[in-house]
Amino acid sequence: MQVIWSSDARELCPESNPDINGETSCLAPLTPSDTQLKLQVTDPEGEECLTSITIDVQETEAPTITLIFPTAAGFYYSDQPIHFSAIINDTEYLTYTWESNQEGEIGLSSSPYSDGSISGYTTLTEGQHAITLMVEDTSGKYLPKMWRLRSVVPTMSRFVHAVVDHSDWSLSCQTTTPKPEQSAHRRFLC
Repeated sequence: MQVIWSSDARELCPESNPDINGETSCLAPLTPSDTQLKLQVTDPEGEECLTSITIDVQETEAPTITLIFPTAAGFYYSDQPIHFSAIINDTEYLTYTWESNQEGEIGLSSSPYSDGSISGYTTLTEGQHAITLMVEDTSGKYLPKMWRLRSVVPTMSRFVHAVVDHSDWSLSCQTTTPKPEQSAHRRFLC
């Protein structure tokens, strides 16, 4: 026996034979112009049987991404977790991956929340990183979103702050934890 799967617009799969159980299948992308699904079977004597069903194919859109964190203007340190967050939307089930051009895939892949938000924390090594969020739906439509982080700077867990008391010209030093708005390259000496 020979089997041909087609639509009213085109052949969907090449001619094939059913399996040992007499079953057949065809995996093919459908478009809105495919309004009928047809199966034609021809036996060894040349007798044919044709059956069809009417279908309504709805085209889907690619997913959308709204990036929240990290931001290109933020300050990031190699020893502190960085917040990665976005909202991803689509009518289908979505998978996603975060990637860094310096480190490859970043291991943040929990299921999206019901509002489409995804969130996680991880550290990155020192250097400038191009971060990509790749989102794909079940029909294979995908959307990559890429941006650059200013820089992930080396660990600077403490700054030294000098205070000079002019009354007796004594010098005292105190260590303080850096604030995110301070440049990692600003140093206080005593």
